[in-house]
Amino acid sequence: MQKTQRYLLYVSDGKFVKPYPFWMVRRDFKAAKKNLAEFARIYDVSARVAIEILTLAKVDVAWSLYKLHLLGQTCTEVAAQNGIKLRTLTKLFRSNGHQVKPGRRCILPNNKRLRRKWKRSGSINCFSRSLRVHWQTAKKIHHQLFKNAAYRERSPCTPAGPSGNGHDP
Repeated sequence: MQKTQRYLLYVSDGKFVKPYPFWMVRRDFKAAKKNLAEFARIYDVSARVAIEILTLAKVDVAWSLYKLHLLGQTCTEVAAQNGIKLRTLTKLFRSNGHQVKPGRRCILPNNKRLRRKWKRSGSINCFSRSLRVHWQTAKKIHHQLFKNAAYRERSPCTPAGPSGNGHDP
């Protein structure tokens, strides 16, 4: 039984119809170093049409771009490198179920190192300086790391003694 070759029909300049096999599209995307702008230049199309071409050829464009975001690049940087708008990139990520948060991507060490850093620092400000993040971000990380255990131990309401002020000897 022979496999049929799947082709992508591509209209160039409104005059010619060029058939491209899917394997050739995938090869050209790898040759462009998985950069959408380079791939679009090879086929002389816009970046949006390049996304459609790669989707038809069963190339997961969203994942290849999302890997760059996971490695620490912001969405703005990834969009600029690949010649697409930030809005198009975030829509592409969200449509494929990837999490996208605004702002700079902060790569944190694993939980074991985070706990060690917290034990060494002892306060939110020292902890934030060791992570090189804002103190509110460090506080959120601390809450996620310890599940609010440190705050449950120290209750702000101490039981009042006979004098009623909570500072009985």
